[in-house]
Amino acid sequence: MPDAGERPDFPRLDRCDLCKAARLTPWHHEDDVCWIAECEICAVPMVVWRFHGTEPPAESISHMRERLREVAR
Repeated sequence: MPDAGERPDFPRLDRCDLCKAARLTPWHHEDDVCWIAECEICAVPMVVWRFHGTEPPAESISHMRERLREVAR
């Protein structure tokens, strides 16, 4: 998966805990596209796109789903 890097269409916000990747719970995976950690409420692994937004590109979605599958095994 290519590094998304710092692109204007994929921002990161300093005030967002998810963008900052604040380590509030145990982590299972991290790379340049996403990180996977336990949900602080239900302890189920959740995948978080490293950029602020709700519409990641298709290749990022595929990448995140595969990483989540790996963690779930």
